[in-house]
Amino acid sequence: MNQTFIYKGIITLNSGSFTLPLSVGVVYTLSTINGTKGTYEASPPSMQFPLPYQDDFNTYPISSEAAYFVDQAGAWEIIDTFSIHNKVMRQMVTEIPISWCSEAPYPYSIIGNPNWTQPLNISADVMIENVGIAFIALGVAQGGCGASGSRGIVFSIDTINDGLWQLTNSTAINYPFASGNIPVKSGTWYTLTLVVFTDHSEAYINGKLVGQCVLSATTSRFTAFAAIGSSWDYVQFDNFRLQSPNKA
Repeated sequence: MNQTFIYKGIITLNSGSFTLPLSVGVVYTLSTINGTKGTYEASPPSMQFPLPYQDDFNTYPISSEAAYFVDQAGAWEIIDTFSIHNKVMRQMVTEIPISWCSEAPYPYSIIGNPNWTQPLNISADVMIENVGIAFIALGVAQGGCGASGSRGIVFSIDTINDGLWQLTNSTAINYPFASGNIPVKSGTWYTLTLVVFTDHSEAYINGKLVGQCVLSATTSRFTAFAAIGSSWDYVQFDNFRLQSPNKA
């Protein structure tokens, strides 16, 4: 019998039970709502990710994820700092997990539009709780599988190597275009800003230009997401912002 969704009527209970004869090769569905369907609202039309965009993470429940961020490695959750920063997003995994693929060197979470191109400006307040690395990035195109990380333009600071800052072309944070040292202390908040123009990048800490680099042929045009990231340590992020440089 080549028929589907045939309404067979209502079963009358007998002392709270019933008997239903079933035919071979037929799928039956029993419902407490008389076989009717619920209602739903039509999905809103697809829209481009908005710019400028910002989030201070204060509207989310504790232990939830922030809207629009998609974790690629590590785990990012909302915590309450019980300080002037209120709620923040924190990287929660402190050991590299045993995963089904080759794990990314460092945790990161992406946001935005995969078709974004520069010029773009990304900024976030970061705090490394003990030791570790914090970074922001643009042009991140690859997910969490891959020992070499994802290509991108990455601005990082760390408390491991005497306050080393780097501008690199990968979330693996190696082979820097530019680097230097600036006092970076654990437990202290810093505002990182990465501005990527069509021909060069600029890196700022607390509004002060610390370094820049000319973009090579392989990075002069990117099409990909923005991202935040860290080492496998507790690192907090707050006041995330994305915009075009001419709207700064």
